[in-house]
Formats: sequence, C-alpha cells, structure tokens
Amino acid sequence: MIQERNSDAPEPLTLTWPDGLQARIDPFGASLLSLRAPGPAGYIDLILPTESTRSFDPAYVGRLIGRYANRLANSKFAVGGRVYNVLPNDGPNHLHGGSAGLHSRDWTVLDVEDRGARRVVLRYFSPDGEGGYPGALEVTATYELTPNELSVTVDASSDRPTPVSFTVHPYFNLTGDPSSNVEDHQVAINAARFLPIDAHGIPEGAPRQVAGTPFDLRQRTRIGDRLRAPEPQLQSARGFDHAFILDSDLPRDQPAAELTCPAGRIAMQLFTNQPALQFYTGQSLSPPWRAYQGLCLEPEQFPDAPNRPDFPGTILQAGDRFHFAAAYRFRSR
Repeated sequence: MIQERNSDAPEPLTLTWPDGLQARIDPFGASLLSLRAPGPAGYIDLILPTESTRSFDPAYVGRLIGRYANRLANSKFAVGGRVYNVLPNDGPNHLHGGSAGLHSRDWTVLDVEDRGARRVVLRYFSPDGEGGYPGALEVTATYELTPNELSVTVDASSDRPTPVSFTVHPYFNLTGDPSSNVEDHQVAINAARFLPIDAHGIPEGAPRQVAGTPFDLRQRTRIGDRLRAPEPQLQSARGFDHAFILDSDLPRDQPAAELTCPAGRIAMQLFTNQPALQFYTGQSLSPPWRAYQGLCLEPEQFPDAPNRPDFPGTILQAGDRFHFAAAYRFRSR
C-alpha cells in the first residue's frame, strides 16, 4: 500500500539508470523538468530542460496538464443541463485547465522507488469548484522510467460528473543541442484525420481527412518542409497546433507517433491510449526559448469536446475512473 509522505515543498526528484535514461520530476505541477540520454560525451537533453519554478509558465514547459487539456471554447461547458464558467486564459477561451490549473499546483509525493523499478507517484486532490469545475477530483500521476522508456499514467475519479482530459507537455528536441530548432526533425503520426481550427485554436467544423494535405504525416516527414506550406490552417497558426485523430485500429505494438532527427543519435516512439494527439511545433515559444526550438506531442481527449456533441464524450461520471497512459520509447540510431 502506498504511504503518503508529508512534505510542504518537496524538492525535485531524479530517476536514473546507469547507461540509460535520466528523468527529473518536480512535485510542483507534476512537471517533467528534464529527460536525458547517454551520448558520446555525456548525457544529452531530449526535451527543453527547465528549472523548478512556482510561477505560472505560459508555455507549460514539462507540466502535467489538467483538469482539461487543450481548449474549451468561450471558457464554458455544460454538464447535466447546467452551464459552468471557467476562467479564460487564451483570449476568450480556457486553455490547459486555466492559469491556475493542475500544472500550477503542489502535488504530494506518495512514493519514490529508485531501486529495481524507477518510479515516482504523485497525488493531487482538486476540491469541488476549483477552477470552476464541478466535482471533487482525486488524481494520481505516476512517472516510471526504464533504461529506454518514460511512461506516464494518470488516474482520476470524481464524486460528480465532470469533464476530464489530461496530457503531458514536454517540448522535444532530439538534436542533443537545445539551442537548435526542430525543423529538421522528421515526424510520423498514425492519423487519417485531423481537427481544423479557427483563429483562436478551437476545433471548427467536422474532422478533415489528411490525404492530399500537408497534414498527411502518416509517413515520416521533415517538419520544416510542411511549416510554410500554402495551407490556410498552417499559415493562420504559423505551424502545427492541431489535434490529430489517432487511428482506432492501430495494433498495440504500433506507435501513435514517431520522431527522428538526422542530426541526433536518438529516435523516439510514442504509445498512448488516448484518442487524439495534439501536434504543436512551438511557434509561440518566447524567451528564454525561441520559436520552433521544441515541439510537443500531446496525447489527449478531443479539444472542446464538452461543447461538441459530435465528439467523443469526456464527462467522467461519479464513481468511474479515468485512465491516461503515454509511453515515450527511445532508441539509439
């Protein structure tokens, strides 16, 4: 049985394997501060590294996102015929749970295992009404490290119906040089459809087929070759910031997405149980970062689903359990 540890402000925790991956996790925001792999001259960064901070990060670098990942249009939704208003933090819309979402909360360290398995278990209790959301939500997040894989699971339960969608928000850059950009990276996403968006990043209309468009990433594609394509969706967003609907018939041993970089020595595969994957090319990164310095592959539920009856439902019923799983698997090239 997991024993809860008492700590007012626990320090970041490091999980490491000799000759394998190393991860640093901050209980504030359940954040992934760094993820590193052995290189020819020491460890190299696989994500944009960041330091522990208690301030709001508008780029959400490394943060665990909830209660609802991505955007809610006009910062409201309805559950059981009642309309709930949440705080806008992205123009008129609510993004990633708001500026005081679970990414900006103190999580309790429940367990740390650094022998045998490498694992950190964190807990957060979100009271009814926090951030405008109904229901008391109890959340457990687990980071587990093997020599070549980082897995993240999130389990949540509520005492009232409430919308739920979690994701993780590291910015990947596999060059081993975080000062470079990601345009030479090659990405593949197993998705035949994506969600077009309006000027505010809200899904607009029905899902669209990727075939015949710059959004067809089913084969490995250099990102820089697509960023400036004459496609209104890409021009408006200045790159990718779109949810791809993952193929539902994907075999369990097939990744949802793959990422490689000719200049790097590491390739990555992403596995997930979520129905969508937000692909974001980091065009809005600001100092200390630069635009396109890192990219995000965010497994999640459909954005704005509580306001879209044509999207899969995301209301967690009282007594039910929500389970999120993502695994980032790395190999040397």
